[in-house]
Amino acid sequence: MVKYFGFHQTQPVVFSGVIVAGSTMPGEDSLHLYLPQGIFVSEVGNHQIQRWGKGASFDVTVAGTGKAGSNLNELNFPTDVVVDSKGYMYIVDARNNRVFRWPPDSAYGECIVACTGSFGNHPHMLKMPTSMAFDSYGSLFIVDSQNF
Repeated sequence: MVKYFGFHQTQPVVFSGVIVAGSTMPGEDSLHLYLPQGIFVSEVGNHQIQRWGKGASFDVTVAGTGKAGSNLNELNFPTDVVVDSKGYMYIVDARNNRVFRWPPDSAYGECIVACTGSFGNHPHMLKMPTSMAFDSYGSLFIVDSQNF
């Protein structure tokens, strides 16, 4: 899938048997995959995270209810998801101005960054976060688009 964020559309991409990631051998560099298990999609307009399992014909909702909200089982415009080796999902919940950690096979997440319930430019607050990444030491870096 190719996401066109500003145009509110997603363009399906069909590759008809062409390998677009990895190869026939496992590896740990940018040209190989090692035990791939599926792909997670941050579905911003439907306020949920979808998982396409290895060889799956359809997706499964793994976080969110499909409606915008701010409870621990709800998301509001999730713009990024990162999954760790234990299956925990880290989700940028943009319009709730927070970052969630969602345990595997759970109906609820837990807020781990900016859990005040409001936005701002003070310590422990975010304003429209958009993406995140972990470094090799496990430190979390968040792109906070409205705090200049």
